[in-house]
Amino acid sequence: MAMILALGPVSCLGPQNAPSVSDENDYFKVAPMNERIFSDHFPLAEDPLLVNPETRDILLYGAGGETVAFQLIAGPGDGGEMNLAFSPMTLVRALESTKNDLGATPIEPSRWRVYRVLEVPISNYDAYDARLILPSFLTSRSYPDPLAPIFADENGRFVIPGNSQGQTLLWVEVDIPSKTPRAMYTGEIRLEWSNKKMSRPVRLRTWGFDLPNPGVDIFGLVDAPKIWLEHEIGELRESDRLVLPPDRQRTEKLAELIGEYCRLLDEHGIEPWLTRVFPKISGTDPASMYIDWEGYSRLVEGVLKNSNRARQYWPIPADLYYPSTQMYGPYSSELYGRILKNYLRQFNETLVRPGVIGSPVAIPIWSDSFEESVSVYHASVEWMKQVRESESPAILVHPFITTDLAPMGWPGFKSFDASMSLAGAVCPEEKWLDPAMIGAFREQGTRIWWRLSKSDGTLPTLKISYPSYFPQAIAWTVGRYETSGVMLGRVNDWPGLKASAIKDYGRGSGNILIYPGEWFGYDKPLGSIRLKMIKRGLMDAAYLKALKNAGRGELADWLTKHLVRFAHADAFDGSIWTVRNDGLCNREQAWMLAPMIAGLELDGLGTRSAASQQTTSVSPTTQKTFVENDRLMQRLYESQFRDFAQGLALETQGVRAKNVTDVKTGRQKIEWSFHLVARNFREGAEKGIIGFESIASPLEVVQSDDSLNLSGLSWAWPVRSTLKLQSPGVALGMFGVNTQWVQLKLKDDTTVDLECRYCALAGGKLDKMVRIDGHFDDWPEMPSAVAGGFIPIRSDGINDRRLGQIDRVARRPTLVQIGYDERNLYLAFTCYQPDHERFNIAANTVECSAGMPWGEDLVAVVLDPDNTASLNPLDAYQVIVKGNGNVLTFRGTLEANRMRASERWPNQIRAAVANFPDRWQAEIGIPLADVDGTTKINRWWGIDFARVSAAVSELSTWSGTANQYARPVSMGNVFLAK
Repeated sequence: MAMILALGPVSCLGPQNAPSVSDENDYFKVAPMNERIFSDHFPLAEDPLLVNPETRDILLYGAGGETVAFQLIAGPGDGGEMNLAFSPMTLVRALESTKNDLGATPIEPSRWRVYRVLEVPISNYDAYDARLILPSFLTSRSYPDPLAPIFADENGRFVIPGNSQGQTLLWVEVDIPSKTPRAMYTGEIRLEWSNKKMSRPVRLRTWGFDLPNPGVDIFGLVDAPKIWLEHEIGELRESDRLVLPPDRQRTEKLAELIGEYCRLLDEHGIEPWLTRVFPKISGTDPASMYIDWEGYSRLVEGVLKNSNRARQYWPIPADLYYPSTQMYGPYSSELYGRILKNYLRQFNETLVRPGVIGSPVAIPIWSDSFEESVSVYHASVEWMKQVRESESPAILVHPFITTDLAPMGWPGFKSFDASMSLAGAVCPEEKWLDPAMIGAFREQGTRIWWRLSKSDGTLPTLKISYPSYFPQAIAWTVGRYETSGVMLGRVNDWPGLKASAIKDYGRGSGNILIYPGEWFGYDKPLGSIRLKMIKRGLMDAAYLKALKNAGRGELADWLTKHLVRFAHADAFDGSIWTVRNDGLCNREQAWMLAPMIAGLELDGLGTRSAASQQTTSVSPTTQKTFVENDRLMQRLYESQFRDFAQGLALETQGVRAKNVTDVKTGRQKIEWSFHLVARNFREGAEKGIIGFESIASPLEVVQSDDSLNLSGLSWAWPVRSTLKLQSPGVALGMFGVNTQWVQLKLKDDTTVDLECRYCALAGGKLDKMVRIDGHFDDWPEMPSAVAGGFIPIRSDGINDRRLGQIDRVARRPTLVQIGYDERNLYLAFTCYQPDHERFNIAANTVECSAGMPWGEDLVAVVLDPDNTASLNPLDAYQVIVKGNGNVLTFRGTLEANRMRASERWPNQIRAAVANFPDRWQAEIGIPLADVDGTTKINRWWGIDFARVSAAVSELSTWSGTANQYARPVSMGNVFLAK
């Protein structure tokens, strides 16, 4: 169990006085370990899980071999040094005592470690991708993550440099020795700072058992060329791979540095895999070729001597790019096969057969996000065939594992013929996981290494802008998916040489777990809080393993199921394509409680077993009291866990409009269909009623009972429903963004309220053709339709966590006018933004993230002329106009190669952009014939507008949709009136 000890500014204490309990509220605060503490944010409340509300003792829990951590915050002082010290933690009460117990042995202060938490600037994605110097107007944040170690002096004190300008944040952790008995220990934290002396008791409850091996394999891909460049050892001939030169001095330097990076990974339970580095091959004749293994062997030695545990695997230094097909011909050629066979034979003789490394692993392409293009796929298959025919003992890893999503409304997407007979392991991305496929792999003995990549998936990855407990969830998710392990993307994916800031993709930042120490004035690389949280997750997994070993697997599954909710449900309902906001339990207290519940359960088993064997010297009455108190506490914690982890989720997929005829009066009405999805994360099937809360005139409910019965809400399974309202007439000049409240009510009177946003406007016919020049001179002064009120859908994860809510208003306003004539549909975007914030990329391409446009100033319109309101993006036409005036058009989503959900769309669309001091404007003309819309006037269309403001990292949409962008069901509505 871990927590945060927070210390704020004080002014009332004398230099020789320890604080009284009543005064400590002014500067000591305790908060969960997985709550990120920012330099300008101070935690105000203390959680009773972590601190005794009466005595205010800090309460820690742990097993043998576990690391317990917390953070310490000191407010601005006088600039002098801060001294931190720990007293020995001594046993005050044995809960079990045997002849061989270690109860008299204190937990010494030397077991404590202290790190100073540094801040790393987080910059906007766009500036670094364009290789620009960070202008002052671009969004930049300071994020607490790098950890700089502080070592104790000869007196056991940790001396921390003072900070008179702001708070000082420390990360503190203690290792619980193995074979620590079931007992209660107490100690003290002492702090001298700003001429004040303070202390606080710390109580540690030890469970009396050691944590087992968690059984979770996590592999971190270490990018050797990045280290080579960052530390200026030499240059690269190829931008993303390093062929080692015959230079002993430089390869020894690289080996030393790589060893330091790998040591940090190894200490936190991650097996480092050295990638993108190769020995030099000389010659083209397989019989006489020379391979310089000396330098590569030095790198291997540098990794191994910094590892405290046996290596399981080692990636072979070969892939699609090395040996090079430019030198040795196509993968399927005889020459390439002979070269590769000789290369792998020498690798095996040099490193594998002597037992220097673990089992060799071969993967055709080392990438954070594999491009599933047909050419790369077929090349990978040919390469894997050559590796197999070389008689290498390497485990072949197939990276191209997907699922057939045709049943989920994606008829254009089929899984590749994965040639699974070649593979001994698969590494599917997290968003492609399919429980049925995983089960089939497991049955045939294929290893499954779940791949965390930069791209968005069901689980937020190691994104800098997300809360720190998401890395903690990695090990939990392995258990939830029942896979073999996790392959992390490049853990040192730094943006460039001597970077002063880290690139933030908004929805997918780099997987940076280790920072170059030189960035912060340190000689050695620095680990991160997120690296610590991965280790925390592995310790949690060890608790789950201990439960299963003790025959309590049902409790382990219960805890896992409620923390990692999405694994099986989303894979079947199609929302595997979305970044769900309810995939992980987002209550930090639940993540804290889980190992405490497991520890109490296992501790109780040990106590009862000891009592039955009569090995304890504690009196039977006392022993019974211990057991009863622990069981009471466990039931209390389980009840709290249910409160935090369980719940109901209700969301809207969209609100769509169409015209209907009243059967009684024969008059036209507008029917509004609210497409809703409910999920139950409570135990047991639930029955509920869903309906509108209150209805404003002149709207009326289609169903007479004002509700729809949802029977049998099974755990986590999505239940879709549609509620309908009608409004009389079709009002021309209709404008606005409206909201309607919907309520889900269960039999126990539990309710969930949802505010549904729906947008509509009417596009009038224009008197004359619009000249497309970006100046809007041909538009009427009072346009009949204007769309505004855009909502940002790329929220800032940092601010969300700090403020507890998402900003509902786009920081850069957008207005859109719409009209049509006999031949064209016209759109006029007004994008308010200071001229100095403009950010354009001169290319006829656009970056995408999770299928959404990103990375530069642009606007987009998505049309559903047939008003299908479907989930299939192929039913939509999409037009993107970049800030430089370039136009991109297609049907479906942006990630065409990845999702096979995009089609070409021949058209004659015109667009123009004009710039002004306070805004830029985009004017678009879409031929009605190109969208098959000539005969669809006087009807409702689905429509949505989007805008990217690169300087402030913002993507906003008119409809407010996020996860289902470009899907017709989630669009707004436009009525093209005659």
